[in-house]
Amino acid sequence: RISGLCMTLLGALMFYTENGVLSAIAAFLIGVFMFLPVSSLMMIPQELPGMTPAKLTVIMGIFWALSYIIETIAYFIIGLIIDYSGYTMGLNLALIMSITFFIGSFLLPETGKK
Repeated sequence: RISGLCMTLLGALMFYTENGVLSAIAAFLIGVFMFLPVSSLMMIPQELPGMTPAKLTVIMGIFWALSYIIETIAYFIIGLIIDYSGYTMGLNLALIMSITFFIGSFLLPETGKK
């Protein structure tokens, strides 16, 4: 959850600061916070009760397929907005969409031993 929130806040800092060094540092930290939780997120389906290798393969295949389809559509829309309204509107949409990482963290199941 913290990574998703930090990504959005650092994105806002990167977009709205006038300081190039601060913007570069924010961009670097976005990359760090983007990939920090990846290994934990990829383990969630494996830890669900009743998971088999066959089910896991299907789940991860669907996950990656949908992720790339949604990403392609989102970047296409952002590109259209940039073309018609300028970078500010397009980057604001990208920033708003980054909040989904934070919101989605509340929808994930708790796994592991309790």
